[in-house]
Amino acid sequence: MRSARDVGLALLVSILLGLCLSGCEESSNLTGGEFFIDPPAPTLGASDEAIKLTAVGGEEPFVWSVADETFGNVTTNGRSVVYARTAASGVNIVTLIDAKTWTATCTITQLSTDDETVTVTASPSTLTGNGDKSVLTATGGIPPYRWAVNDDALGGLDRTTGSTVVYTRNNVGNNVIHCTDANGVRTSVLITQP
Repeated sequence: MRSARDVGLALLVSILLGLCLSGCEESSNLTGGEFFIDPPAPTLGASDEAIKLTAVGGEEPFVWSVADETFGNVTTNGRSVVYARTAASGVNIVTLIDAKTWTATCTITQLSTDDETVTVTASPSTLTGNGDKSVLTATGGIPPYRWAVNDDALGGLDRTTGSTVVYTRNNVGNNVIHCTDANGVRTSVLITQP
């Protein structure tokens, strides 16, 4: 004979299992078998005013919302919407809910003008003898930074990533060193090598 506790526990498990079976959807029930926002993590530069966001999968109607309207907002509630940014820089989260209450999010990073500018300094910027060294430092933009030498025969770097690298002169002739940040913003510095 079962105790009242065993019967109650069995009833509770049955109720919970029934709720899950009637309320939980498998991803295979979604159009395309998945549900997300494309692009999932865009970055908007200071000059980018808007971006198109598209629901992939899911079932219409869709409801779009943003976490912080001081950064931007969406214009409609269809499968594709336009997210229009404000001048504020930072991160905003866009949330999408479909007819089956499936939820998808995307993180939008909004850069300021300062984030889009990479500055490189060379100390010293003139190297007079082979083996002389210059310390190159990058600031601004979005790290990590990647470095490249225009002409390897004239000089080389101690490494190709980091905020600070060391350039060593190998031969006579001016050389250019390029620095590119994580967003592809590139700047160059001239090393004079008489």
